[in-house]
Amino acid sequence: MAGFTDREIFVSCRCGGILIGIFVGIISTGAADENQVVYESDQRRIEIQVERYLDRLDDDSHATRKRAITGLLRLAHDSQPQQNHAIIQTMLRRSLFADLETQLAIDRLVGDITLDIHHQNVERVIAAIEVDTQATEPSPLMSTWQTFSSRAGTGEEARQAFREIAVYAGPQLSWPSLNARVDSDDAHLVLISHLGCVAPQMPQPFRPQSERVLAVMKRTLLAAGVSSGSDANARVIGRLIDRTILENPYGWTLPERLHMALLYDRPRVVSTLRWEVLRCEDPLARDLAAAILVTPRCTKSWIGEIEEEVQRLVTALEDRRVVCVAPEQLVARPLPIVLNQQIHRRGVDVGGDVSEKSNFPVILRTRVQDVAAWALVQGTDFDTRDHGLIGLQADPIWGTRLASIGFATEWERTAFLESVRRYQEPSAN
Repeated sequence: MAGFTDREIFVSCRCGGILIGIFVGIISTGAADENQVVYESDQRRIEIQVERYLDRLDDDSHATRKRAITGLLRLAHDSQPQQNHAIIQTMLRRSLFADLETQLAIDRLVGDITLDIHHQNVERVIAAIEVDTQATEPSPLMSTWQTFSSRAGTGEEARQAFREIAVYAGPQLSWPSLNARVDSDDAHLVLISHLGCVAPQMPQPFRPQSERVLAVMKRTLLAAGVSSGSDANARVIGRLIDRTILENPYGWTLPERLHMALLYDRPRVVSTLRWEVLRCEDPLARDLAAAILVTPRCTKSWIGEIEEEVQRLVTALEDRRVVCVAPEQLVARPLPIVLNQQIHRRGVDVGGDVSEKSNFPVILRTRVQDVAAWALVQGTDFDTRDHGLIGLQADPIWGTRLASIGFATEWERTAFLESVRRYQEPSAN
C-alpha cells in the first residue's frame, strides 16, 4: 500500500483538529444549555408553587389563607435573592387582577418578604466582614459600612452597632438622622446612624444644617446614656462623638465643640481642644475665654503641664478684649447703700452720693483677663465674692456661666485683678 504524502498528512491533521474543536464546542454548548435548562426549570417550579399559594389567598377558609401566607413566606426565605425577585414579580402581577382583600394580603406579603431579604443581606454582609473585609462584593450596604468603620472602628461593638442601625434603616437604607422628632427610645440608634453614616466626611460648613444638628445633640435625653458608657452602644457613640468634635465636619465654633464635649463627658477631647487654644499664638477672645473657663475642670497629668497652664493664665491677665456683655436682666438691681457699707454693688458710681440708690442700667462686661483671674484662684482659699466678683452664676454644663464672670465698672475690675496678682506672689502664700 502506497504511503501518504506530507500534504495529505497535514490536511488530515487539520481536519481532525477542526472536528475536535467542533465536538468540544458542542459539548460546552450542551453543558451551558443544560445549566440554563436547570435554572429555568427551578424558576418555573418556584413560579408554579407561588401560583398555587396565590390561588388559595382568596379561599373562603381562614386556615387555608393562613397556610398559603405561611407557605409563601417560607418559600421566599429558603430561596436565593434572584428567585425572591421572581417571586415578588409573580405576586405583583397577580395583584393586578385580584380583589381588594387579596391585593392587601399580597401587599403585606411583599413588604414582609422584602424586609426578610434585607435582613438576610445585612447578615450576609456582617458575616463577610467578620471573615475578611476585603473579600466582600460591592454594594450600597458595604459602602456604608466602609464609611462607618472608618469612624467607629471595625471591632465587635462596631459591627453589632452597624447591624442594629442597618436593620433599623430598612430595605430602602433610609439611615435615621438627627431631627426634632427624635425620642428617647431610639436616640442611641439615631446618634450612631447620623454620626457614623450621615455626617459629611469632609468639612462642609453649612450653617443651617450645622445649627440643627447642634441643637438636637444638645438635648439632655441624647447625652443621658452616653456619658456613663455603660453598654456597647454608648461606647460606640462616644467614639463617634470624639471623632465628630475633633474633625469638626459641621464647622462648629470652639465654644460649641467644648460644650458638646462637656455635655457628653469627653474629658480627653476637652483637654485636646483646650490646649490647642492655650498654645495658639493669637486665639480669638471667645475661644481663649472658653478654654480658660474649662481649665478648673481638667485634670493635670504632670507638673510641667501645670506650670505651662499657670504661665498662660498669668499672661492672659493683660488681655483686655471683651468676650461678652450681660444685659441688665441677668444681674440683680442694686439695693440702697448706706454710707458705711463696703462698695461692692453693681452699678454704683463712686464719684456720686453712695447714700442714694443707683438707677442706671447694670451692664456686666466680661473680658479675657477677668476669666483668667477667676481661673487662677479656683481650688484655693481665695474667696472671689469677698473681692468683688459677686455676680457668679452656676451653669449645668460649664460649671460657671461665662457671662457672669465680669464687672460693671473698671475700678471693680482693677481691684479684683490686683487682689489676684498679690495672691499669686510667693510672699502672699
